[in-house]
Amino acid sequence: MGIVEQLHRARQAYQQGDWATAGTALSAVPDEQMDADDLQRVATTAFMLGRTSRSAEAFQRAFDAAAAAGDVDRALRCGSLAARVYVTSGEPTVAAGCLARARRLADEQDEPLAGHGYLMLHDVDRRRRHGDVEGAYEAALDVAHLANRFHDSVLFALSLAMQGRLLIRLSRIREGVDLLDEAMVYLGSGEVDLIFAGEVYCMLVEGCQEVTDLARAAAWTAQLSAWCDRQPGLVMFTGQSAVHRAQIMRLRGAYDDASAELDVAEHRYRAVGNVDAVAAVHRERGDLHRIRGDLAAARGCYRLARELGLDPQPGAALLIRDEGDDQAAAAAVRRAVGQDPDPLAQARLLPTAVEVLIGADALDEAAEAAARLTQLVDDFGCDGLAASSAWADAQVAWARGDPSAALQAGRQAQRSWAALGAVYESAMAQALCAVAVHALGDVDSGREELAQACANLTAIGALPAAARARALLEPPPRPDGLTAREVEVLALVAEGLGNAEIADRLVLSDRTVARHLSNIFAKIDVGSRTAAAAYAYEHRLVTRG
Repeated sequence: MGIVEQLHRARQAYQQGDWATAGTALSAVPDEQMDADDLQRVATTAFMLGRTSRSAEAFQRAFDAAAAAGDVDRALRCGSLAARVYVTSGEPTVAAGCLARARRLADEQDEPLAGHGYLMLHDVDRRRRHGDVEGAYEAALDVAHLANRFHDSVLFALSLAMQGRLLIRLSRIREGVDLLDEAMVYLGSGEVDLIFAGEVYCMLVEGCQEVTDLARAAAWTAQLSAWCDRQPGLVMFTGQSAVHRAQIMRLRGAYDDASAELDVAEHRYRAVGNVDAVAAVHRERGDLHRIRGDLAAARGCYRLARELGLDPQPGAALLIRDEGDDQAAAAAVRRAVGQDPDPLAQARLLPTAVEVLIGADALDEAAEAAARLTQLVDDFGCDGLAASSAWADAQVAWARGDPSAALQAGRQAQRSWAALGAVYESAMAQALCAVAVHALGDVDSGREELAQACANLTAIGALPAAARARALLEPPPRPDGLTAREVEVLALVAEGLGNAEIADRLVLSDRTVARHLSNIFAKIDVGSRTAAAAYAYEHRLVTRG
């Protein structure tokens, strides 16, 4: 096949998003036979195939060709893209050099061009990385103004997505999500170049996940997946797509499928050298192992995430809880919540904090965490966070001994989670509702509903959660051979009652109470009522007020 035919084949494959065919055809054509358009196609194709070094070099060649031909606008775009690809491949110094060269060309122009806007995107990123979120937002507005001036829909869509993410960081959640919606319109219309479309898709999905807008995250993940599937040979963005699919599959209770998607994501991320993303995969995989009861595997995954610089909270705190150390779990979650006051981090951590703190008998702290979560719901207005808040309120009410309030909040959580397709969370909320129904006197309905919740948890492989739920209506095991009556007596001792008061409460004689205490002291090997009370609290035979 001749050069002309190869170029025709390459251009046709490029237009169709068939990156494997385009890459093969373009590799057979010498650079000197290509114009600036073709060199840009080479660069974009290499990027989509995950060949970032080749892509960056090709964008630089396209910059040179466009500049030599007097096409300054194209040159600025290619220079900006070369820098972005070098950043992606972990070469910030080379990226800075590319950017400086492009900016020098930009400074030589008498009037701004649309290409100036693509260079300005780097200023947005730089300000964001350095914590100047307000400055980054203002810079993104400047990009939007330039995009409007030149009717550049690609640049405008990018600026919208950036503005939306930055407004979310500034706790202007509703405004930010509205802009993400608007950016999605541009993606749907096909007006965004493929190399930028993947970036915008990922920004939109990640923004929705940040604010726990699970319905949008699921819908946009499906669109991102379909976009990836339409492009044979695509490597770039497929790792992100696989992670997002895994998160949605985990929500649906499809744990085997989620695990398979994480394997794909890790392979793709390693292929393009994205270490931060590999760490996130380890954290997600650790959460899956923990939910399914493989605590050793979960601990290993969380360790790998930490080694790559990612704190695997809040899952790591739940793992410590599941390993039986409630106080250490509470310490871990307190540290995580206290370390990052950012509302987005708090929204991610507080639901777990409530659960762990209740388990550590820190009920007042748990209630405070639930109240903060409620405030975040008012600020965010997102479905997943509202469900988490209702679930937190239900747990606090139950811990406080108010089954009626627990049932009301629990039903709200159950309905909300079910509407989002969250099988695990919905079943856990149903289990709490079941024990509340039982506590309110409807014993048969409570037991029937609990059995249903446990069956749902078992069906998806969440066996530890099923066991915890089943135990809600089972009497706790009695340690050291204590009888049921001895446990009752010991609990009342822990409450501070004397022998006569215990006798009145249990309708026993003083002599019988004394005999029970003698047996209790011998069985648990203590010599005082104070030590016996401490034992009762330690073994959860009585709840602290």
